[in-house]
Order: sequence, then C-alpha cells, then structure tokens
Amino acid sequence: MVRSGHLNSYPLGMKGIGESGTVGATPAVQNAVLDALAPYGVTHLDMPLTPLKIWEALASPAGKVSTGQPPTVPAQTLQSGSAST
Repeated sequence: MVRSGHLNSYPLGMKGIGESGTVGATPAVQNAVLDALAPYGVTHLDMPLTPLKIWEALASPAGKVSTGQPPTVPAQTLQSGSAST
C-alpha cells in the first residue's frame, strides 16, 4: 500500500511531475547540434547555444569559438558570390 502524507512545501499537498519530461530536451538538442557540426571540426560548445556561437564555431579554424565577436567574411568570398546581370 502506498501512503502519501501532506507535503508542507505546497499548499495542496501535490507533487509536480510536469518538468520531468523536459529535463532531457536541452542536452538532447545540444548533442544533436554537436553531432551536426562534427564534420566541420566542432567538438564542444558551451551552453546555452546561440546562433552566434554556432556561426563562430563554423567560421573559425578547427571549430573553436574564441572571441565572442561575429566572424568576418573575407572580401574575396563576397566578390565571388555576387551575381552578374
């Protein structure tokens, strides 16, 4: 027989279980992003993931994020990507 007593921490005496389903979501997304970036040499990114961190990791040599500043695009890349009319 399972007996439950009154929980003093919550006025209604209930326990919440809603958050247990989301506990694994953040690490799962983190691992999925790292798996997707592995072919580009990215082996580690600190949480929280941001678009800037991912962009920096892709744009930097060996996938290392260092400066916290957006990467610069070489002028040659900009010129070669322009469409001619």
